[in-house]
Amino acid sequence: MFFKIYKNFFIVYTKNMTDKLKIIRAKKNLTQKEVAKKLKVKQQSISHWEQGRLKPSWDHIVALCHLYDVSPCFLMDWERCNNDALKKINKKIEELYVELGAYLDK
Repeated sequence: MFFKIYKNFFIVYTKNMTDKLKIIRAKKNLTQKEVAKKLKVKQQSISHWEQGRLKPSWDHIVALCHLYDVSPCFLMDWERCNNDALKKINKKIEELYVELGAYLDK
């Protein structure tokens, strides 16, 4: 397990997240190259995220959730966090989704 602090929030990275990234991408019939193009990153980054070699940034996690149509709670196993932390995180996620939507609409 890997912890990172982002703007006063703990982000928990688990091995399950790397497995979920691979499984969800495959179910969406997307290649790593296609995902990389949509997220404007290198294909190698997607590969590293799926292998657990590197961890995606918070912004990339939000973009992946938007692309795959899954919640960050599902992707990152946040069900293990306490409810107060989840409320704060979900509020931040909603704000980031609004920002992402505005950015993608440009």
